[in-house]
Amino acid sequence: MRTLLPALALAAAASLHAQTRPAPKDTTPIKHPGIEDNSFLVEEAFNQGEGVVQQVQTFQRPTTGGSWGYSWTSEWPVPKQRHQLSSTVVLMRADGAGEPTRLGDGLINYRLQWIDDDAKGLLVAPRLTLVLPTGSAANGTGADAMGYQWMIPVTKQLRPKLITHWDVGHTITPGARNAAGRRATTHAWVLANSAIWQITPVFNLMVEHIWSRGEQVTGADRTSPFTQHWIAPGVRWAHDFRSGLQIVPGLAVPIGVGPTKGQRQLFLYWSTEYDVRDVHR
Repeated sequence: MRTLLPALALAAAASLHAQTRPAPKDTTPIKHPGIEDNSFLVEEAFNQGEGVVQQVQTFQRPTTGGSWGYSWTSEWPVPKQRHQLSSTVVLMRADGAGEPTRLGDGLINYRLQWIDDDAKGLLVAPRLTLVLPTGSAANGTGADAMGYQWMIPVTKQLRPKLITHWDVGHTITPGARNAAGRRATTHAWVLANSAIWQITPVFNLMVEHIWSRGEQVTGADRTSPFTQHWIAPGVRWAHDFRSGLQIVPGLAVPIGVGPTKGQRQLFLYWSTEYDVRDVHR
């Protein structure tokens, strides 16, 4: 499954996104109006607001071949914005006739809203993740070992309608196994950044840049490196409902450069966000 982007293939969890509640239609000042944090492959530094739950689904596949990957992420504040827990379930299908859909390695994530400085337009939200061995090395959907990951997302507003995001992250998987049953410790690094142009508060153009370097097990205590490099232009838009529900669809076309030159992907995104306090009133 190395043809898939790092968000699934390396468990980079780039689909972990959070956003605050949709802006109320009154004159009360709000901190982050419009679409705030619905990036696709780059993680933004916003945590969920108090009582606000977000469900994010992503689907990606190469433009050639039959492989694809799907993820579903559920994010919750615990109980307020400073601390956030989330989980991700991954489904994958390898290229090849008759290949079944299989469960990939899952994620359990904790994020801390470390910096939220409106005056400087700066946010930082470090994340720690357990990568659960729910996939299988035999069919290429997992490592058959627990992994540990950290990510530091930084969000910086440069202009009123231009926001940038910057990520650095690392995953270590002690005792990762390959299809032949050999084990070795693997490492994966991800560097990413993006620019979001808010044409309107509910319609944004975006371009994301992702570089990753991972390792695959080639023998007992032996690994070999591989690198992926992508540029992903995309678009997202929001639908706000009187109930407080916000739906954000989006799509991108990741284009391989450098070591992945000539490869193309289709990436689809769907987010629903609501305040659980409204549901139970």
